[in-house]
Formats: sequence, C-alpha cells, structure tokens
Amino acid sequence: MPGGGAAEGHPPNRQREPLGPPAHRRRPAGGDRPCAGEYRARPPTTQPGSNRAGIAVLFELRARGVGIQIDDFGTGYSSLSYLQKLPVDTLKIDRSFVSRLDEAGEKAEIVESIIALARSLDLDVIAEGIETERQLARLRMLRCDGGQGFLLSKPMPAEDLRAFLPGVRLWTPSRTVAS
Repeated sequence: MPGGGAAEGHPPNRQREPLGPPAHRRRPAGGDRPCAGEYRARPPTTQPGSNRAGIAVLFELRARGVGIQIDDFGTGYSSLSYLQKLPVDTLKIDRSFVSRLDEAGEKAEIVESIIALARSLDLDVIAEGIETERQLARLRMLRCDGGQGFLLSKPMPAEDLRAFLPGVRLWTPSRTVAS
C-alpha cells in the first residue's frame, strides 16, 4: 500500500474525544481503497457489544483512511452480523481453512464461501498460511485477492526487505472460474 503501513491487535479501551466523524461507507468517494495504511482487527474487538470503545476506534481509523482487515476470519468470534456493522475492507481467511486445500477431495467449500461472501459485500479477501503450490493454485483459481504464507515469503527483519523486493512473486488471481 503506497505511503502506508500495517498494524495489528486490539484497539485499546479509552475514554477520550474521537479522532473524527465516523465513516459511513465501506469505500471512500471514487471507489478507491484507503491508502493511509491497514489495521488488522482481531476478536474480541470485532464482536459487537463486547468492546464499544475498541469498535469506535475502528470507525475512527477508517474515517482517517486506514483500511480495516478482519484477521483470522472464520475462527473465534467471527460473526457475520458485524460485517454489516463495522467499517471492514478486507477479510483474512484463517490458515486452518487454507491448509485443508491440500487434502484429497473437495475441501475448499469454506474458503470458496468466504471468498463469495467477501465479493457480495464488496470486500477484499486475503488467504493466510499459504505453504504449498497446490494451495496457491487453488486460491488463484478461486480468485482470492491476495495471500501470505511461507510459500510466498518467510518473516524477515525490515532491513532485509529492500533486498527481497526485486524477487517478490506477484499475486495474480486466475481468470478461470472454479468448477
């Protein structure tokens, strides 16, 4: 994301003035995704009613142009109702579902359903924990927007990133529709 970065965690409980007015659209005017960075929210922040101050922070961040990702989607407190209530831009499919793409037979139903859900809500979708070429090929066939995992890159110190970038494998979803 140009000019941005990413942060992850639970917004703190706080009792102070908001940063600005809440955003009421998923995408800013013009249809572009936010460009001030990304914030990966994890339960219980994403569970409505459990952390009102934390949820307010998500709206404040989104109003400032920070994209909101729901991390580990499909696990924990992943409730479908909050997808309509929170300013979400991206769903990150939990690695436990991605790992099943390697099993014999059709084990992609949950991943396929999450991708379809994201499409219907105009959200991006990223698959976590990609470790095999088979998983990568299947996710591309399902038209997943992006991915992360050891197959694509192992964790590295920031100072090693500059040398790594020229060899980055670009994510290109397949144009073939899954059968």
